[in-house]
Amino acid sequence: MNTFTLGASVSNVLVHASSQYALQKLSTFDYVELWYFYLAGHLNTAKHHDRSQADDTIGISKVNDHLTICSIASIRASHNALPDHELSFSKFLKAKNCFLEHTKKANWPAMNLDALTKFFWFLETHPFLQLPLREKIILTYTSHVCHDWHQELKAG
Repeated sequence: MNTFTLGASVSNVLVHASSQYALQKLSTFDYVELWYFYLAGHLNTAKHHDRSQADDTIGISKVNDHLTICSIASIRASHNALPDHELSFSKFLKAKNCFLEHTKKANWPAMNLDALTKFFWFLETHPFLQLPLREKIILTYTSHVCHDWHQELKAG
Protein backbone atom coordinates (compact mmCIF):
# COMPACT_ATOMS: atom_id res chain seq x y z
CA MET A 1 0.00 0.00 0.00
CA ASN A 2 1.26 3.49 -0.84
CA THR A 3 1.25 6.27 1.71
CA PHE A 4 -0.31 9.71 1.48
CA THR A 5 1.94 12.51 0.31
CA LEU A 6 2.42 15.12 3.01
CA GLY A 7 1.13 18.52 1.93
CA ALA A 8 -0.91 17.09 -0.96
CA SER A 9 -4.31 18.64 -1.54
CA VAL A 10 -7.49 17.31 -3.04
CA SER A 11 -9.04 18.72 -6.17
CA ASN A 12 -11.49 21.57 -5.74
CA VAL A 13 -13.43 20.42 -8.82
CA LEU A 14 -15.48 17.23 -8.97
CA VAL A 15 -15.09 15.76 -12.45
CA HIS A 16 -17.34 12.85 -13.32
CA ALA A 17 -15.92 10.05 -15.40
CA SER A 18 -16.87 10.42 -19.04
CA SER A 19 -17.40 7.72 -21.63
CA GLN A 20 -14.44 6.07 -23.28
CA TYR A 21 -15.84 7.35 -26.58
CA ALA A 22 -15.67 10.99 -25.42
CA LEU A 23 -12.22 10.59 -23.88
CA GLN A 24 -10.91 8.96 -27.07
CA LYS A 25 -12.28 11.88 -29.10
CA LEU A 26 -10.52 14.35 -26.78
CA SER A 27 -7.23 12.48 -26.98
CA THR A 28 -7.26 12.78 -30.78
CA PHE A 29 -8.51 16.41 -30.75
CA ASP A 30 -11.75 15.40 -32.47
CA TYR A 31 -15.04 17.17 -31.89
CA VAL A 32 -17.23 15.60 -29.21
CA GLU A 33 -20.63 16.84 -28.09
CA LEU A 34 -20.74 18.56 -24.71
CA TRP A 35 -23.66 16.27 -23.80
CA TYR A 36 -21.07 13.62 -22.92
CA PHE A 37 -19.74 15.95 -20.19
CA TYR A 38 -23.13 16.80 -18.68
CA LEU A 39 -24.80 14.67 -16.01
CA ALA A 40 -27.12 12.97 -18.54
CA GLY A 41 -24.10 11.83 -20.52
CA HIS A 42 -22.39 10.51 -17.40
CA LEU A 43 -25.52 8.61 -16.35
CA ASN A 44 -25.93 7.20 -19.86
CA THR A 45 -22.31 6.04 -19.78
CA ALA A 46 -22.78 4.34 -16.44
CA LYS A 47 -26.00 2.67 -17.56
CA HIS A 48 -25.28 1.56 -21.12
CA HIS A 49 -21.77 1.87 -22.44
CA ASP A 50 -18.73 1.43 -20.27
CA ARG A 51 -19.54 -2.00 -18.88
CA SER A 52 -16.76 -4.42 -18.16
CA GLN A 53 -17.76 -6.80 -20.96
CA ALA A 54 -17.57 -3.90 -23.45
CA ASP A 55 -13.92 -3.49 -22.53
CA ASP A 56 -13.25 -7.00 -23.84
CA THR A 57 -14.95 -6.34 -27.18
CA ILE A 58 -12.66 -4.85 -29.79
CA GLY A 59 -13.25 -3.00 -33.02
CA ILE A 60 -11.26 -1.39 -35.80
CA SER A 61 -10.93 2.38 -35.99
CA LYS A 62 -9.11 4.72 -38.37
CA VAL A 63 -6.75 7.22 -36.73
CA ASN A 64 -4.51 9.44 -38.88
CA ASP A 65 -4.79 7.15 -41.93
CA HIS A 66 -3.91 4.07 -39.85
CA LEU A 67 -6.22 1.27 -38.81
CA THR A 68 -6.09 0.55 -35.10
CA ILE A 69 -7.69 -2.05 -32.89
CA CYS A 70 -9.38 -0.62 -29.82
CA SER A 71 -12.16 -1.18 -27.32
CA ILE A 72 -15.67 -0.88 -28.77
CA ALA A 73 -16.53 1.46 -25.87
CA SER A 74 -14.03 3.98 -27.23
CA ILE A 75 -15.41 4.07 -30.79
CA ARG A 76 -19.17 3.76 -30.28
CA ALA A 77 -21.18 6.96 -29.89
CA SER A 78 -24.28 7.01 -27.73
CA HIS A 79 -27.58 7.11 -29.59
CA ASN A 80 -28.83 9.40 -26.78
CA ALA A 81 -26.22 12.11 -27.38
CA LEU A 82 -27.57 15.58 -28.15
CA PRO A 83 -25.90 18.18 -30.35
CA ASP A 84 -24.64 21.20 -28.42
CA HIS A 85 -27.37 23.48 -29.78
CA GLU A 86 -30.08 21.20 -28.33
CA LEU A 87 -28.81 21.52 -24.75
CA SER A 88 -30.34 24.15 -22.51
CA PHE A 89 -27.98 27.03 -21.85
CA SER A 90 -27.57 26.06 -18.18
CA LYS A 91 -26.74 22.44 -19.15
CA PHE A 92 -24.30 23.74 -21.75
CA LEU A 93 -22.51 25.87 -19.13
CA LYS A 94 -22.26 22.97 -16.68
CA ALA A 95 -21.03 20.58 -19.38
CA LYS A 96 -18.34 22.97 -20.62
CA ASN A 97 -16.79 23.07 -17.13
CA CYS A 98 -16.41 19.29 -17.10
CA PHE A 99 -15.24 19.37 -20.74
CA LEU A 100 -12.50 21.88 -19.87
CA GLU A 101 -11.30 19.71 -16.98
CA HIS A 102 -11.13 16.67 -19.26
CA THR A 103 -9.21 18.60 -21.94
CA LYS A 104 -6.62 19.45 -19.28
CA LYS A 105 -6.38 15.78 -18.30
CA ALA A 106 -6.01 14.88 -22.00
CA ASN A 107 -2.91 17.11 -22.10
CA TRP A 108 -4.21 19.59 -24.63
CA PRO A 109 -1.70 22.38 -25.32
CA ALA A 110 -1.98 25.27 -22.85
CA MET A 111 -2.56 27.72 -25.70
CA ASN A 112 -5.61 25.74 -26.86
CA LEU A 113 -6.95 25.46 -23.32
CA ASP A 114 -6.62 29.22 -22.86
CA ALA A 115 -8.40 29.85 -26.16
CA LEU A 116 -11.25 27.52 -25.19
CA THR A 117 -11.61 29.08 -21.76
CA LYS A 118 -11.78 32.57 -23.26
CA PHE A 119 -14.21 31.40 -25.95
CA PHE A 120 -16.61 29.98 -23.36
CA TRP A 121 -16.27 33.06 -21.15
CA PHE A 122 -17.11 35.34 -24.09
CA LEU A 123 -20.18 33.20 -24.81
CA GLU A 124 -21.34 33.42 -21.20
CA THR A 125 -21.02 37.20 -21.19
CA HIS A 126 -22.02 37.98 -24.79
CA PRO A 127 -24.40 40.93 -25.35
CA PHE A 128 -26.66 38.64 -27.44
CA LEU A 129 -27.80 37.14 -24.14
CA GLN A 130 -30.05 40.22 -23.85
CA LEU A 131 -31.99 39.30 -27.03
CA PRO A 132 -35.24 37.26 -27.07
CA LEU A 133 -33.67 34.16 -28.70
CA ARG A 134 -30.38 34.71 -26.86
CA GLU A 135 -29.54 31.19 -25.78
CA LYS A 136 -30.54 29.53 -29.06
CA ILE A 137 -28.42 32.03 -31.01
CA ILE A 138 -25.36 31.44 -28.81
CA LEU A 139 -25.73 27.64 -28.81
CA THR A 140 -26.23 27.42 -32.59
CA TYR A 141 -23.21 29.65 -33.15
CA THR A 142 -21.14 27.58 -30.73
CA SER A 143 -22.09 24.31 -32.36
CA HIS A 144 -20.85 25.52 -35.76
CA VAL A 145 -17.70 27.21 -34.44
CA CYS A 146 -16.62 24.18 -32.40
CA HIS A 147 -16.92 21.87 -35.41
CA ASP A 148 -14.82 24.28 -37.49
CA TRP A 149 -12.30 24.73 -34.68
CA HIS A 150 -11.71 20.99 -34.32
CA GLN A 151 -11.33 20.59 -38.08
CA GLU A 152 -8.65 23.30 -38.01
CA LEU A 153 -6.88 21.53 -35.14
CA LYS A 154 -6.84 18.26 -37.08
CA ALA A 155 -5.68 19.94 -40.29
CA GLY A 156 -2.70 21.42 -38.46
